[in-house]
Amino acid sequence: MHYRSREVVQVRSAYDCDVLVIGGGIVGLSTAYAVTRAAPGTRVTVLEKEQGPARHQTGRNSGVIHSGVYYRPGSLKARYAVRGAAEMIKFCAEYDIPHAVTGKLIVATEKAELPRLHALVQRGRENGIPVRELGPAQIAEAEPEVRGLAAIHVGTTGVCDYVAVARQLAEASGADIRYGADVVRIDRRPDLGAAVRTADGTIVRGRVLVNCAGLHCDETARLTGDDPGMRIVPFRGEYFTLARPELVRGLVYPVPDPAGSHFERRIRSFQPRRSRVTTGQGEALQRLWPKWGLDIDGQRTLDLAELFGADLPVVLEIGFGMGEATAQMAAEDQETGILAVDVHTPGQGNLLGLAERSGLNNIRVANGDAIILLREMLPPASLNGLRVYFPDPWPKKRHHKRRLIQPEFLDLAATRLKPGALVHCATDWEPYAEQMLEVLSAHRDFENTLPDGGFAPRPEFRPLTRFEGQGLDKGHVVNDLLFRRVQHRDQHAPDA
Repeated sequence: MHYRSREVVQVRSAYDCDVLVIGGGIVGLSTAYAVTRAAPGTRVTVLEKEQGPARHQTGRNSGVIHSGVYYRPGSLKARYAVRGAAEMIKFCAEYDIPHAVTGKLIVATEKAELPRLHALVQRGRENGIPVRELGPAQIAEAEPEVRGLAAIHVGTTGVCDYVAVARQLAEASGADIRYGADVVRIDRRPDLGAAVRTADGTIVRGRVLVNCAGLHCDETARLTGDDPGMRIVPFRGEYFTLARPELVRGLVYPVPDPAGSHFERRIRSFQPRRSRVTTGQGEALQRLWPKWGLDIDGQRTLDLAELFGADLPVVLEIGFGMGEATAQMAAEDQETGILAVDVHTPGQGNLLGLAERSGLNNIRVANGDAIILLREMLPPASLNGLRVYFPDPWPKKRHHKRRLIQPEFLDLAATRLKPGALVHCATDWEPYAEQMLEVLSAHRDFENTLPDGGFAPRPEFRPLTRFEGQGLDKGHVVNDLLFRRVQHRDQHAPDA
């Protein structure tokens, strides 16, 4: 507890309320409502600096009652969203607040989106959400002005008037709601509760203080003497009203892009390619993605034994092209799991088809950004190897910063590789090969497996790919690099 005695308001033994809530948005008012419902007779006061409720984010949003279809099954976000949607609809019905359970359509307009759409079907069903798959004709029937390759209908999504909800929460809570009460100072002391001074000089004392100040909650925390260690930076969103509302009957959404869901200023090392997906590749994606596919969403930590259905050593392969070499390596070493990452949809479908036709169960195909996978979804010391074959060389000098093999990438990879894990890179772009060798050799966590510290001959386990053969026919030189993850005496093995 930190406070300056000459600047704070003295806390007295008399209290104006039992629970003092700062913030009159939906979170603060629902807190007041829940407290008075759970403990009747509890005196609750809510302080809101605006002249009415829900003047900020609560009253400035899309009005959607979200279903929870996007969230990882079993997570708090999923459980709260599913339960909260049901409770919101019940609350609106009980108090006759305008609302409608419209359902929503999530529409795939490109074949590249089909794997993510099918993954949402599985995720929604695991969350207990009614999800129905639609084809093009059914899409047109549900939304005549919408076109798509496939869609899912999520039955529990709705809309409501959140300002009306906030007003009803305030009334039903029985709390003392004070508008125009801008908090400027807080004195909080152990066993004495909190005293709050507003801009007009009013002092309100409570046994317990609850900070529900929304985008200003970091500033409110600092007023109490706490240091949250962060600052909230709001951003502006735009909502538009359709000139022709009759264009849609309900809610229509695109398939979310997992990589795009992360707000981060980071240079990508890959460039997504758009190519034609054959009928066979498309069928493989539809049938096999729910079984062997993985969307990189950064929302969960993977259990690799659960992912592969067995406790196998796992190698991460970043960039696999059309997947022929990956399938061949998986077939020749079926005691090792290969987690293969790429953003090329035809290659994803082709590799899934190859795995099925070869009877392989040790390949999992991931779609998205490998950096997010490494940083947010893989546990420390969980990988037995890393393979990067023929990555984009980004030949122009101004693009060299986009190359994958950089010191920062190796710092991250080292945390996910077990001691002794093999890092194998290959490229036919000689300047990039020289950079790889320099960067890997300089990194303290990796050592060259060759005594002379140079390039390695192609190991027998790496097949000669068609792409590589074409390059060799043109006189290209292919360089392999084999490095091993080392553990130093001053390092402790990371917890797996």
